[in-house]
Amino acid sequence: MRTGTFLAVIGAVLLVACGGGGSAGAGRSEAISAVISSDELGNDRYRQHHEGDNECVIEGGGPAPGIRVPATCRWEAQRADAGWIVSLSEIWRCEDFNANIEGEETCPGETGSHTYRFRVNSEGGVERLDDSGDFPPQAME
Repeated sequence: MRTGTFLAVIGAVLLVACGGGGSAGAGRSEAISAVISSDELGNDRYRQHHEGDNECVIEGGGPAPGIRVPATCRWEAQRADAGWIVSLSEIWRCEDFNANIEGEETCPGETGSHTYRFRVNSEGGVERLDDSGDFPPQAME
């Protein structure tokens, strides 16, 4: 009987230490999926993305067909009140961005990044909050 009680206590401690058996991870994934499937992004290019790092191509402005910059799209989510704050960070090599622009250097460092934040409420509704970071390829005209 003592062995069974001991194992039950150890199991409960591990469950709490690991975040309650995955419910936070599932909620995080659902929040990210809510943003990806929302109209707040304005396009379908993120449809196959998941939490963490994803290879992506940033389609920017400029003369048709526009510039294309290879990047990493990083999706993260953190609990906030009764919902989640979801972040999409696009990270690119400045060399790749600058190669698309004649006579301009919009990205002076080694890498550039821009982050977009969204709030996902408890019903799954999505609201764009803000964005910050380096001048993004999408902003090229």
